[in-house]
Amino acid sequence: MVELVQIVNVSELTTVRITCKKCGMVWELPIEKLSRFKTEGGHCPYCDHDLKPTSSSGEDPYRLLSQAVQQFQEHEGVKVDFLIRKPAE
Repeated sequence: MVELVQIVNVSELTTVRITCKKCGMVWELPIEKLSRFKTEGGHCPYCDHDLKPTSSSGEDPYRLLSQAVQQFQEHEGVKVDFLIRKPAE
């Protein structure tokens, strides 16, 4: 059985899709705006459901994700890829 793999370089990540698990509303934010999502409310724009997870350290995971992606995109000494595995049927 062969699995299909999609490789996405961190430089290709420009937008994050967020889905509210309460109402199903889906919207997209540019990576650079993701770091402000929690501080600007962090709620679903449709049903106002709280979408602010907190890590055990109390850090804002939206900000951390945004910063990590942007730092890898700006660093010339490393190439980071995300592998999306899809099992073959």
